[in-house]
Amino acid sequence: MTDEFEQSDLLGYILQNSNLNVEQIGDLLLGLIFGGHETTTTSIVLSIYYLHQCPKALEQLRVKHVGIIKSKMERGAAAGLTWDDYKKMSFTQCVISESLRLGNIIKLIRKKASPDIHYKGYDIPSGWSVILLLVSAHMDSSVYEDPEKLDPWRWKNSGEYNKSEQWKSIKVVVVEAMSDGLWNGKKYGEKNPYYS
Repeated sequence: MTDEFEQSDLLGYILQNSNLNVEQIGDLLLGLIFGGHETTTTSIVLSIYYLHQCPKALEQLRVKHVGIIKSKMERGAAAGLTWDDYKKMSFTQCVISESLRLGNIIKLIRKKASPDIHYKGYDIPSGWSVILLLVSAHMDSSVYEDPEKLDPWRWKNSGEYNKSEQWKSIKVVVVEAMSDGLWNGKKYGEKNPYYS
């Protein structure tokens, strides 16, 4: 059965190189399809929304993209974008990164503690949830100057954006899980135990 698939695609790779059963493979693929579709669509909409609020950024994008198209036409190159064209669009990546930061598509990450965890003076019982609030880093004024403003140029200056500082500002909330999977609202703490 796996001979029908080339390893160059995701399904072929999974079939040839994993020990997942059919149900697990189906769950994985559905998660990738639906998760990727929702986040990609939301990212595009957010980029358009934020660019409307920043005509300077929109104009810079337009000039760069039109320049790439004109250059391709002058060379007689085929229509459509290539990987080399994409690599010339560094400001486009800055706009995407800034739209994702402002939009906070993934607002939190939730993991269940298993087994009991003791880390830097914190005891997290097995079964409790650890929730990383990503929005706390994305909108932290100690990490981003004027965090509520679209500023794609901030991604050009590596000095202004410091990844280690961003992660230090993520809030961690630990809550006790009830037997039905709902949280009872009892917070264990909001301090970031990883950077105390």
